[in-house]
Amino acid sequence: MFEVAYDDGRSATMSYCSGNPFTVLAETNAKPVWKQIKSDFFAALLRDIIRFYESGETSFDVKETLEIMAVREASLKALNAPGEWVEL
Repeated sequence: MFEVAYDDGRSATMSYCSGNPFTVLAETNAKPVWKQIKSDFFAALLRDIIRFYESGETSFDVKETLEIMAVREASLKALNAPGEWVEL
């Protein structure tokens, strides 16, 4: 389980369990919302990759993608330092 804490007070907790379906639990205005993610992810991904090669334009915010990759990298580093904060 990983916790991500931002300087502005926002936070997120992520956990991984290979036996569970992909789900999201979010809290907004102190109300929890749980959703199981069901989608045809790979078909949509392939369509988007083809669209990218045809147009050269991304369908996502590059800054957000880089932020997520930084969180992922810090999470992998945290595996070697249980209970310690890892700065992004």
